Amino acid sequence: MKIKKVICAALAAVMMVSAAPAVFAVDMDIIYKAGGYSKSDIELMEIIERSIRERDNSYIDISKYNVSYDEFESLYGSVVFNNPEYYYVSMTSAYLIYDSEDHMLKYAPYFTHSKSRTERMGREIEEKADEILSGINDNMTDVEKVLYIHDAVITSCDYYEGTNTSTGRTIYDVLVRGSSVCVGYSLTFQYFMDKLGIPCICITNNDHIWNMVNVNNNWYHVDTTWDDMNSESPNFVMHDMVMLSEYGLDTKDVKHERWDYGMTADSSKYDDFFWKDTFSAMTYYNGYWYYNKVDGLYRYNFKTGKNERCAEISDRWKYRSSKWRISFGKTALYNNAIIFSTPYEICRYEPSSGNVTTISRPAMEPGYQIYDFKINGSELRLFTSDDYTQMSKSVKKVSLGKQTTTESIKKVSSNDRTGLQISKTAKEIKLSWDDDKNAEQYYVYRYNIKTKKVTLVTQTIDNKVSVKRSSNDENYKYAIKIRTADGLSGYSQWISA
Repeated sequence: MKIKKVICAALAAVMMVSAAPAVFAVDMDIIYKAGGYSKSDIELMEIIERSIRERDNSYIDISKYNVSYDEFESLYGSVVFNNPEYYYVSMTSAYLIYDSEDHMLKYAPYFTHSKSRTERMGREIEEKADEILSGINDNMTDVEKVLYIHDAVITSCDYYEGTNTSTGRTIYDVLVRGSSVCVGYSLTFQYFMDKLGIPCICITNNDHIWNMVNVNNNWYHVDTTWDDMNSESPNFVMHDMVMLSEYGLDTKDVKHERWDYGMTADSSKYDDFFWKDTFSAMTYYNGYWYYNKVDGLYRYNFKTGKNERCAEISDRWKYRSSKWRISFGKTALYNNAIIFSTPYEICRYEPSSGNVTTISRPAMEPGYQIYDFKINGSELRLFTSDDYTQMSKSVKKVSLGKQTTTESIKKVSSNDRTGLQISKTAKEIKLSWDDDKNAEQYYVYRYNIKTKKVTLVTQTIDNKVSVKRSSNDENYKYAIKIRTADGLSGYSQWISA
């Protein structure tokens, strides 16, 4: 007989357990279909799982299962690569006793941390997990929960670029250390899906591991690793690989090699969903998902399917002499308002009123733009740079307690080429202006002389619009901007209502 610590190289067939690791979270039929396991295989995997859960490092007689070294390696990998809470056992090593023909006789797990250390790590994991789960709203659909956890996993972690093969492979590495390879990303996503009661499994091939998740009786692919573009820009969170079908996954630039499992992702409902155009984590508030695009702050409502722009962004991020066709903007929730960034400003959007105000337009070196921001209490930290791959060259701090307005009346230009005119009826204020043959769209703004706030009223392709009258009409002035193929004009002359 021989005693050996074995390196498990295979990321083999799939098993999943719930957040309470004593019980498998999926029906056994799903396991049989996913990996083609026999009842004997399932029984042996349950023995492996129980020994890890109970931290039993004594040798267990497994000779009756008559499995080879390779077969055991595959079954062991199925357990450890699909049990997120077993961060304290080696994923690549176990103690084995086997005979001269490589038939397994006895097995014992190899624990990487003491029981006391494991308990401390568990408390750290739960603290971070509770913080993330506090953002889950009871009104969210399962799709929204998948989206939220997708973004939370990515923003919690950077991809590990080191060479230590025992580092960056657990939920502890993702949630506490903030650095992992694909195994940690996938296990962490599965960990949260288990907690939320959403069926999820890990999918593996020879080089990679990602997830499949079941929503409304359909399986979809989710790959948080490939959507983490931290190596490109620290603020980048892609949404190219969320809720994908087989076809959607296979058409990605980075090909995922084939896998051999029973389930398929047939529904293409989300292959070209609204989130494809987003490049940073989204912000959920009161039923809406807020995100930046190149021309403004947008929001999407899953229940109504409505996607709308809340605020215009006329400036574009630039790299040297070129303008980006994507947004490097970010959103965050603060005091029931959405904080969002443009290349040169940090702004505040109030969903209740639609008002947009500027929190900060910092002085920056030539060529510098805002690539990220973070909120800590009432303090806002801006990260500016002249290079999107090194966004933190300059850090500025701003108090959120002292806000300036988006536009003061002094900043408004006196460009009167539009011929803006206003007339009133008992119920409406009617605005009209000269039609510009180069105009692609018109934007109508309202300025409140008391609050000194500018609000985007509407956007239109016509050269007239009607606004419902209110009791505050005497406080309002109106102006328009014109968007042409060359960009957005300044404000027209402001005219009182």
